[in-house]
Amino acid sequence: MNENMITHVIVGDHKYAHEIPHREHRLANYLSDHPRTEKVLWIYPSSKQKNTPNNNNNTNDNSYSITEIAVPIQYRSVKIPNRMLDRPVFKIYFNKKIKSMINELTGDSCILWYYSPIFSFLCKNDNMWDAIVYDCSDNHTTTGWISENNKRAIVSYKERISAMFGLLNEKRILKNTDVIFVSSNNLYKKIEKSTTAPIYLEETGVDIDNFDTEEKFDPIINIDKPRLGFVGKLKKKIDYQLLINIAEENPSWNIVLVGPRNGGNIDNLIKLSNVTWIGPVEPNQVPKVLNSLDIGLMPYKEIEYNKSVFPLKLHEYLASGIPIVGCGLPSTEHLTQRGVYIHTSSCPSNFSDACTEALSWDDNKSARKHIATKADWNSKFGRIYERVLDVSKYKNA
Repeated sequence: MNENMITHVIVGDHKYAHEIPHREHRLANYLSDHPRTEKVLWIYPSSKQKNTPNNNNNTNDNSYSITEIAVPIQYRSVKIPNRMLDRPVFKIYFNKKIKSMINELTGDSCILWYYSPIFSFLCKNDNMWDAIVYDCSDNHTTTGWISENNKRAIVSYKERISAMFGLLNEKRILKNTDVIFVSSNNLYKKIEKSTTAPIYLEETGVDIDNFDTEEKFDPIINIDKPRLGFVGKLKKKIDYQLLINIAEENPSWNIVLVGPRNGGNIDNLIKLSNVTWIGPVEPNQVPKVLNSLDIGLMPYKEIEYNKSVFPLKLHEYLASGIPIVGCGLPSTEHLTQRGVYIHTSSCPSNFSDACTEALSWDDNKSARKHIATKADWNSKFGRIYERVLDVSKYKNA
């Protein structure tokens, strides 16, 4: 690729404006600020009848400007499920539609970034792209966040069909992509079987400069210590029964939940006297929240999907200097270290024992913060960007 300005086209499965910024949002912000960026286009499927580009500023920082392209997913007045958009009967229609929507917005040099296996047909338009990137931070081909034993037959069937279509979409992307990034070893092992493209492991990171504060969050510091906190979306992949067991077995501990409900059933948990649900907070308040906790919790269910998860909150906890206890996250086990992080099982007694040990660690705050500094998003995206440019130069030589 020459030194032309670059248009970056990011494919996601939801709109850019989001209550909790994920990896793809941070990448979009990084690219938007890069001196060689002409535009950042964010393409996503929309159930609303909306077919014109929309300029949106990041709700947390007005210096970022991302152009959203909401693609109406109706076909002859019928709403099409996301995973079906790439099927032969629909892909020609949606490919033509998307190309017409972005045609006047793209420049001479364009890079296509996939964060979700939808609109996979775009990668077949090879003449449009200087490089095609798949940055994978989730296992998109599993059957959901509920144990198979707890599902109704019809739900299990629908999820298997969705997973199958997701796999077909992902394989098309992997066949055409130029470079791949993954956030966990489990994803690396899975994806390397289906591609000859170079793959790089880049775990999730942290905006380290945001954590250069000692301020605390008033609604939490009034809660008695010790305070064990979970900060993030309250999704179905979290083991709430484990938290109930921990709270009941340790009445002197206070468990603090901070984040929006996102499908997780927390009703029985928050009824307990030593459990407090704060609700969602603005991203810029997260460092203050974490400074107010004694332990960061990552109580994930032991399910197939979570084997590939490397949570954003891990390095955020460490950036605040608090120790971590987690389960259900084999991709994080290599970070287990006394004074820093314990990865244990979802057995309540084992998890309680791990929390008891972590509460005794009072001399390792600087070590935790040091680990976090090595996971700064700017450094990670800098490496990713340079590798994409290198692949693009080779491709277009």
